Amino acid sequence: MRTKAIVIRKMPVNEYDQIVTLYSEDFGTMRAMARGICRPTSVQSMHLELLNAVEFEVIHGKALPIISSAMMSRQHLGVKNSLCKLAAVQFFTEVLDKIAFENEKDVHLWEFLNMMLTDFDSAPEGELLPLFRKHQAGFLKVLGYAPQTERCVVCSADPLAGPEKMVALSTELGGVMCPECFLAGGRGIMFDKADLGLLNGKGTVSASKHSTLDTFFEYTVGRKISSLGFLYQVLE
Repeated sequence: MRTKAIVIRKMPVNEYDQIVTLYSEDFGTMRAMARGICRPTSVQSMHLELLNAVEFEVIHGKALPIISSAMMSRQHLGVKNSLCKLAAVQFFTEVLDKIAFENEKDVHLWEFLNMMLTDFDSAPEGELLPLFRKHQAGFLKVLGYAPQTERCVVCSADPLAGPEKMVALSTELGGVMCPECFLAGGRGIMFDKADLGLLNGKGTVSASKHSTLDTFFEYTVGRKISSLGFLYQVLE
């Protein structure tokens, strides 16, 4: 079996082996064993570096498929040579690693990951935060978690019409609520209207480093996303 993939995670096992998590074009998220990759003489080690785009082949193994050959097609050096860009990209790979099911092909997600890496590769560091927010919004849509933002999910009123800076987002109902429905007993997390606008292409990135988009991702994942903290430390 041969396919193209992006390396998103590596975990050491035994003395010289690693379990490699990849997002592949044909099979979605998959894990495979890289035998002897930690040996100084390993030919595959540089091909299977994190974030590399690779073409690889696997053979049947007892517990996991075993990578028999791998050839790197792109290193994304623009990302790897910038700590800020690397921290930003790690957010997407961390979220993907936590929520994606194995062996589920998704053409749109595959295209998104390649486009995202290409954009960060060439982007100036001064434009990093707007690019990060743009791809956060796009990531939610591709994953299928983007909430309904045009109308209140309860009464269909315009939830962004009022002067309030925040709007309630119901994760249970999958969209935003107008102030009246929220005050009438609805449950939700408070979301900045400017950040919400990013999801429908009408928002602008604020000067603040933190965003309620981050909160929504952490709620979706069900835990703190460590790469976010690292990103904001690097940006300070």
